[in-house]
Amino acid sequence: MRLKLQNKRRLALTFVIISFLSLSTITLGQPYGLLKATGSSLVSQQPSSSSPITEFPIPYANPGPNAIVSAPNHIFWFVEYNTGEIGEFNETAKTFSQIPILETGGAIPASLALDGFGRIWFTDQNKNNPSVWVLNASASPVTFHQYLTNTSNSTPVFVIVDNSTNDVWFTDTTANNIGKIDHLTGQITKFTLPTSNSGPAELALQNGTSYLWVTESFANKVTRFDMASHNFQEFTPSVSLVSPVGIAVDKNGNVWVSEHGASSIAELIPSNSTFRKYPTTQPSTYKTTAPATIAIDKQGRFWFVEHFGNRVGRLDPATGIMDEFAIPTSGLAYSLRNALDPSGNFWFTEYTGNQLGMIPWNATSPIAPSSMLAPLTMNAGQTVTSQISLSGTTASSVTVNLNVTSTFTTYGQTSASEVALSNYSLVLNPNQAKTVTLSITPDGSLPSGLYTVGIVATDGKTSSVGVVFLQVHGTFSILNLLQTYLPAILIAAASVLVLTSILIRRGRARSAPLDSNTKLPLGTIIVIGTILIVLAVQAIPPSTAKCIGLPPPPPNGQPAGPDYIGLGLDIGSLAFFVVVLYLILKSRRKNKPSSPG
Repeated sequence: MRLKLQNKRRLALTFVIISFLSLSTITLGQPYGLLKATGSSLVSQQPSSSSPITEFPIPYANPGPNAIVSAPNHIFWFVEYNTGEIGEFNETAKTFSQIPILETGGAIPASLALDGFGRIWFTDQNKNNPSVWVLNASASPVTFHQYLTNTSNSTPVFVIVDNSTNDVWFTDTTANNIGKIDHLTGQITKFTLPTSNSGPAELALQNGTSYLWVTESFANKVTRFDMASHNFQEFTPSVSLVSPVGIAVDKNGNVWVSEHGASSIAELIPSNSTFRKYPTTQPSTYKTTAPATIAIDKQGRFWFVEHFGNRVGRLDPATGIMDEFAIPTSGLAYSLRNALDPSGNFWFTEYTGNQLGMIPWNATSPIAPSSMLAPLTMNAGQTVTSQISLSGTTASSVTVNLNVTSTFTTYGQTSASEVALSNYSLVLNPNQAKTVTLSITPDGSLPSGLYTVGIVATDGKTSSVGVVFLQVHGTFSILNLLQTYLPAILIAAASVLVLTSILIRRGRARSAPLDSNTKLPLGTIIVIGTILIVLAVQAIPPSTAKCIGLPPPPPNGQPAGPDYIGLGLDIGSLAFFVVVLYLILKSRRKNKPSSPG
């Protein structure tokens, strides 16, 4: 009888552990803050004849246009990732042409740049011969020269030319180094980044200095490389920076990066190693809007494409306002890299749209929000209110739908409990301004740091985001600490219980007669299996952290469907819960006294 009671207690204990672990596994499998924001969702941005974006269809089947660069005389060069060719677009004649890359097994060109001699440098991700090429398209016939990286596990991605020396620099993302090609000797020198597997993605030269800036897309850092001393200095953000890819340096020496794995443009101020972020609109279909490469124009504004948001973004740091223009292409154009022409117009590629796109430098938004660039100081969990004014910039009235966005969460999804609006849609008459009140409540568990809240105003084709900066001070709380580390605590507790149970059983087995049929208890097996699954969930990195835009996620840039891995883990956790419950009920029925007769 005592033995049966002990078995029941063990099963009950196992049931409790599995229940907690199941819940923690489900929690771990879900991104934080996915509740719908207060207010109307952003309306679907459909193609419109009033779009400021002009698109130029490529008259070839599935070339996969990727990087693009502006050359003199209204010529644009771009790489064709799928077909292994270099494409040329003549803006004046509106004509396209191609130059095949003579690579055994087919080239996979990823990025390109022009040097001072008019030659085209591009990276090639052919797995058998990863390399950097130079193309002289003005020669007759055209000439190529290939520089092999001669590195195992090599994936050259970005290339840039230092016009002061004519040396060529490139990133080797999976080999974790940046390389320099001497323009005189052709010798390649490699410099390994200080963080292992950091995923160097893109490069930016800081004018007037010997600094070369690099985004570390896997390590979520930014590093500065001194081309004279060959020393690295890494900058680790105080708040999350998810898969930084695009990078540019302004005239003040501040560094701007795009968060490809999140939904924001981040500014790094190297003098005090601080970051501040400007969020895009909230993600909808995908987890992130995925801002890609970034370019700075003569006005000091930053241009970028959101290849999951299907928009072109423009951020003016002087005003703190971000304008977003819907790409007219129906479906996901999957716009990747971009360039500015001499007039300041912004050009970009559409990988799945099979087009080139252009938006003029003076494109305007019908809505002008205000921003508060001076940070508000508050504690985590505290509620503050802030007001942002909206005004129409056109000669006619415009109906505006409102939403919110923030950097409270990793991917930019903001819940109604974090940011709420006083009203969600309104009509702006010409030269009329209206004020909207935001109620802002950062989560009590939010760590200290500089965060941003944005109010999104859209007319369905163009969105404008005004921001409020918040200097949040995290407050220590036992409850918040338990909520943060509850999964780890449960895993540790379950591990201790399993180990103790095994040691006790071994002690009893030594004093008991040997039984060749002795097996590990089913409850113990279930607990151990669950622990391994939970640990596996912790170890699986986000897929976007290793996607830097080349090539698009399957299938061909379209939504990949449900997260089958996460769904399988959740179903597996619930299955464990059901199995243990079944065993408990079965044990109760088996030990229940039978009725007379």
